[in-house]
Amino acid sequence: MKIPLMSSGEKHELKGHERLSCDSCHASWAPQCYGCHIEYDPQQTQWDHLKQKRTPGRWIEKRWAVESGIPALGVTAKNLITPFVPGMNLILQTSPKSASVRKQIFASLSPHTTQLKVRSCESCHSNDAALGIIRGQATFPEHPEWSAPLGWIQENAKHPGKAAKKGDRSFNKSEIAKIRQVGACLKCHMQDYKIFADFQMSLQNLPEDHAEY
Repeated sequence: MKIPLMSSGEKHELKGHERLSCDSCHASWAPQCYGCHIEYDPQQTQWDHLKQKRTPGRWIEKRWAVESGIPALGVTAKNLITPFVPGMNLILQTSPKSASVRKQIFASLSPHTTQLKVRSCESCHSNDAALGIIRGQATFPEHPEWSAPLGWIQENAKHPGKAAKKGDRSFNKSEIAKIRQVGACLKCHMQDYKIFADFQMSLQNLPEDHAEY
């Protein structure tokens, strides 16, 4: 369902922001779990909700690197930019000594943390985490081999990161370059709204002696 714009304004009408969902700027935080290890123990039992009784074997889940900050952004199948969080960033083993299966898939969502105040321009255009760039590894203290990436895609990834919903994806290289280009100009021109009202036109009209960006 498309939510109508409650009020117009210069920031709602910035060229280049046409694809942004309301959540992209107005979501104050989102739950994010970057580390998840699931292991099967055949010696234990667990409750089977379908059979309504305890059955042999138990799946044991452990989590780490749980955050609740401003989420990364990505692109939906409808070409809409919206928040994304780790939907499946797990390490799966059938036993402690078995080979592991690793999955790293993000999911689009509405965090339900909408507020009138918006995230800053820098929090997207000058922030690798907002672009989904992996910023390190999250390791479970008791098991150094359980290491999961803090992020969605590697720097300069050739292909967008995978998502849970068909057609959803991370930003691609071209989109990331354009977003960062705005960030480079924010360092000096944060208060000069006219530059960003039509950013591409501003780039075309740069004076010859302007510093590289």
